[in-house]
Amino acid sequence: MEGTLSKFVNVLYRWQERYFILHGDTLVYSEKKGSPIKGRIHLKICGIILIPDDPLRIILNTGTKEMHLKAASMSDKIKWVNALRAAQEEAINHSKEVEQYQQVADVAKDLSPAMKQYLTTPNADQLSDRLARVWELQAQIDETVSLLSPHLERNPALFDLADRLGKLCNEMKVQLTTCVTGLEQDKIRLAKLIKVMEAKMDKFLKRGASERFFDAEDRIDDEERFFDANSGDFGNESPVIEQRENPQNIRNEIVIDTRAVQMPPPNAVRTLSSPLQPATIPPILDSGLPANKAEVLEFLQRASPVKYRLLISNPAFEGYEYPHDRRRLKLPFFRNPQDKVKVWSVIKDFLGKDLSTFAVPVYLNEPLSMLQRFCEALQYSELLDKADREDDSLMRMAYVVAFAFSMSSQIINRIKKPFNPLLHETFEYLDPDRGVRYISEQVSHHPPISAGHAEAPNFIFWGDTQIKSTFSIKSLSFTPIGSDHLVLKRHRDHFVYNRPTTSVRNLILGVMYLESHGSLTFTNYTTGDSATLVLEERGWQDRGAFEAHGEIKDKSGSVIYKLEGRWDKNLRLLREGQPDLILWERAPAIPFSEEQYSFSELTLQLNHLNVDSLLKIAPTDSRLRPDQRAWEYGNADLAAEEKHRLEEKQRAIRKTNEKTGIKVRPRWFTETIDEYTGERAFVYSGGYWEARETGDFGSVPDIY
Repeated sequence: MEGTLSKFVNVLYRWQERYFILHGDTLVYSEKKGSPIKGRIHLKICGIILIPDDPLRIILNTGTKEMHLKAASMSDKIKWVNALRAAQEEAINHSKEVEQYQQVADVAKDLSPAMKQYLTTPNADQLSDRLARVWELQAQIDETVSLLSPHLERNPALFDLADRLGKLCNEMKVQLTTCVTGLEQDKIRLAKLIKVMEAKMDKFLKRGASERFFDAEDRIDDEERFFDANSGDFGNESPVIEQRENPQNIRNEIVIDTRAVQMPPPNAVRTLSSPLQPATIPPILDSGLPANKAEVLEFLQRASPVKYRLLISNPAFEGYEYPHDRRRLKLPFFRNPQDKVKVWSVIKDFLGKDLSTFAVPVYLNEPLSMLQRFCEALQYSELLDKADREDDSLMRMAYVVAFAFSMSSQIINRIKKPFNPLLHETFEYLDPDRGVRYISEQVSHHPPISAGHAEAPNFIFWGDTQIKSTFSIKSLSFTPIGSDHLVLKRHRDHFVYNRPTTSVRNLILGVMYLESHGSLTFTNYTTGDSATLVLEERGWQDRGAFEAHGEIKDKSGSVIYKLEGRWDKNLRLLREGQPDLILWERAPAIPFSEEQYSFSELTLQLNHLNVDSLLKIAPTDSRLRPDQRAWEYGNADLAAEEKHRLEEKQRAIRKTNEKTGIKVRPRWFTETIDEYTGERAFVYSGGYWEARETGDFGSVPDIY
């Protein structure tokens, strides 16, 4: 295995990236791939230490010095720790083999001194060092070829020769490693064979020279003993022999890439000495293995007892598989899109009332919290990156309007509502590809208010929303109260705008559908520019469905641009004397969209709980909600039970706080007055990402 890790150099230079190669039980490193080796460490005499408070750190301790390493992600750390432990176990097992060689030499009295020396002198360490050097040289060859290739692009013949050179060198490395591995295993088989033959010789001497050396029963017994030793005692050696006898297998299975050194597949090339017994150190956090789950729980028991108790005691997590995939391709359970939702029979008694405090049955929910639903606004965050790059302030306004408009596309065919967040519930979202991170919290229970804050290299986005829910005999409407704020960093533009109303139509008769409607106003308080965007309500025979129109004004109030679009398709900028510019276009639906609540690609990831997230998120994160987790797995009865339990628990806590006079405050947000709108607002007070880094979230409540 090989790749880049961060190494702690000293107090002055702190963490620096280094290129590491693991071969046998030797770990070597250099400043970059292909550069001279700076140091090495033998894992046989090394302790591998993991630090719960710093999940990405790996410490290698030889007793006289320590090497501190850091992986880029939890998945990379898992791969390295598993490889290091496997290499260490291999080295320990090799020591046991050396002891067995000595036992063979002691028993075999008639062996020549040269044969005894051959059997009792281990050469795996020397071979390992030599092979490590081969891998180092191959890395240097790859680096040289990669530097040479751009200069040969105009000469296809020379370019192909350089590419072929890299491939041949890589295959030579693989074949050499295979041959050396086979020689070492031949030595092991020879030691076993001598043991068997020595035992037979003793038996022969006891029976006398007149009796036959081998009878049929002895021959079968000895053959079984020999081949059992070959296949059973050595931990699946047969694949190695097959690969050595059929080189075509190696060529078929090894992917050769001249841009990077590829480690041979495990079934093509094994380490220098096979263990006499299976490895006893389990790999950590390897999805699908029970030992994996135990490792995760052991870590959480020390680092986050609240999450640990939830995972081991709540039945909603019995089906949780502790996945490692950064992204998922589908939900774990597909709903039946033909199931009819009888909304009217549930909410008819609340006609004309505010539904914000109404607990709907779980089958009216989708497996998301409202905090996660707000995060969907970031699906088209690249629009804000485009806005920040624009020098024209009115074009910046155009992309900001498009960003706000794109949020309406998220509700198409989404007739089920999110779970109401519990007080102090949080949700974090990280997109390393775009550099976006988002944190939200339910900051108030009555009235229910959610606050969120997103940061990225080019923008800061924040806001809080109180949903006022009312319905008439015709529709159920959700009106957001509050404003969104957006700052573009390059120009320091500060935008403020509102969100549209969302309504559910045809509650009693006809096909139920959602629509986004209302007037959005945008103000750039830095430049004085403004914009309006009107989302039409659907009329008779679907007239005006999805349609929107608006205009962008400069600071003097003059209309410079006009806007037209449909929130199920795109938004266009109309410029006099120029072609229309498509500012935003809706992404295509994911496969099996209807079976997956009509989620978008981003929405599909919001409740995905991989091991990396599990170890780092706050105990209050929406992904740990038992009712939501059970509903995502399709367990309606358990989801309903957990939903009722959580609601009753929240009511009991609220009553206790009211009796004792305890004033509950948000953990990560602060209540203030919005200086631009004069409205009550909640702004991010900081500290969440620092707490996440250390794993210490302080005295957060156990809400689940």
